[in-house]
This record gives sequence, structure tokens and C-alpha cells, in this order.
Amino acid sequence: MADIKTIAVIGAGTMGRGIAHVAALGGYRTILEDLVPASLRKAESEIRGNLDKAVELKRVSPKKPRRRWGVWNMPAALRRRRARRTW
Repeated sequence: MADIKTIAVIGAGTMGRGIAHVAALGGYRTILEDLVPASLRKAESEIRGNLDKAVELKRVSPKKPRRRWGVWNMPAALRRRRARRTW
């Protein structure tokens, strides 16, 4: 059986962002994709807030969220839209 290193989650709704959050905390390279850019922005904001709160409550070290956030990939569709500034 091959080692799993990357997890892709399709849909940045409540369940999708929760799965992506846990996958990233588990050390997996995590890709969160959604057709709606606003959903991705909301997911990013919520996950960052959750990580900040976990640090504040001393559930994770201050270094862990930064290290885990580095495994996130912004979807290509969102990168293209930012580059074109169409939203």
C-alpha cells in the first residue's frame, strides 16, 4: 500500500473545511477546492481563526499552525482570478 502524502477536499463548506483542517494538522499536504471563491476565503479565515484559538488555549504550539498552514495549496482557479483581479 502506498503512503498517502496529499489529500484533496472538494467543497469548502462546513464539512469540507473541517476535513481539510484536520488533514493539514495531521501533516498531510492539503488541497481545498471549491467553485465559489467566497467559500474558499471563508474557509481560510475560519481555519486560521481555529488555529489561532488553539494556540491561545495552548492546545498546539505557536509554530505548528504556521508549519501546517504551509502545506495548504490554493486552488489554481482562485490563483487565476487573483491574478486577473476579476473579483
